[in-house]
Amino acid sequence: MRKTLAVIVALLLLSVIIVGVKRQRGTPPSGEGASSSGSSSEVFVSWQPVNGPGHAWSLKLPSAFSLTFKSETGDSVRYEQDRTTFELVTENAPSLKEYLSVIDGERKTGYEGQPSVTIRKEAAVSVGGHAASEREILLNAAGFSALETYVFVNGNVYQFSTLFTGKDVLNDEDRTLHRNILSTVTFGS
Repeated sequence: MRKTLAVIVALLLLSVIIVGVKRQRGTPPSGEGASSSGSSSEVFVSWQPVNGPGHAWSLKLPSAFSLTFKSETGDSVRYEQDRTTFELVTENAPSLKEYLSVIDGERKTGYEGQPSVTIRKEAAVSVGGHAASEREILLNAAGFSALETYVFVNGNVYQFSTLFTGKDVLNDEDRTLHRNILSTVTFGS
């Protein structure tokens, strides 16, 4: 009887720990947010709202993320949680294609004659109802990976980046965190 009770208590404790870790990483526990469809209309009730200047954009981040940088104009923000960083940078650009061409050119020779960034995967996605480009990259000098998503809206490119310090290879949980954040993005008029 005591062994059975001890096993039950251990399993309950393990469940509580797993849910806590998932909340800290930004992965909503089952039934509390993202479904496998990743619909942008879902609201993660335990996540904190973040709004851009003049309500140009809004999104939600896991509660454990804290603001570590905000430019004077609000066109650049950074939130961090342990070894994970979420950044949003807004820049004027004539088009997404031209913007990506410029940054790709800048990244070609940034680290000892080698590209500063290696693009591992690239895909067309949608963010807030707008066409976007998602890239899984390796920051060569730093030796860690990131997910970047670029969206062109009303003459601006919004660069959403989730950086995973100390990780050279991303896993499905990392990708899910980035995509869950992006599923909460809305753009103002």
